[in-house]
Amino acid sequence: MRLLDAGAGAGALTAALVSRSCEKKCGIRTIEATLYELDPLIQDALLETMQDCRRLCAETGIQFSFTIHATDFIQEMSACLTDNLFCTQPPVFDAAIVNPPLRRYFQKSSSRLLL
Repeated sequence: MRLLDAGAGAGALTAALVSRSCEKKCGIRTIEATLYELDPLIQDALLETMQDCRRLCAETGIQFSFTIHATDFIQEMSACLTDNLFCTQPPVFDAAIVNPPLRRYFQKSSSRLLL
């Protein structure tokens, strides 16, 4: 499973999905998590949560890997989708967890314009 968590925070939603996958033993052999979190104050907690996920998966025979991006998911993917010369093809995911801060999208923000 290639998983996207576009507003990861401390990783609680990804951890819940990983925990459920390990409990259910639903045939998942590999989880590749791609996480985006801008807040530097949360990134240490996110890293710790992902290391906990890796340990839990190892106990149940699931391979777990993760990549944390300290960038804005919307800005990064918008650049890829507008044929930015310096961007590769957008990644492909099997599942996405999204819990963005909604106030950013109701205001006239750069994120809203990119969407």
